[in-house]
Amino acid sequence: MNPDGTMARGNQVEAFARRHGFPRVTVADVVAHRQRKSEPSAAA
Repeated sequence: MNPDGTMARGNQVEAFARRHGFPRVTVADVVAHRQRKSEPSAAA
């Protein structure tokens, strides 16, 4: 989040992550991880 309350984007997020030692993760990264790690549902 920017100081003015707007959503940080792109280069701003990258700089924040680098400054604080955080990995930058996209929604696509999270989805791919969940698909790799999830066991098939028994409720299907």
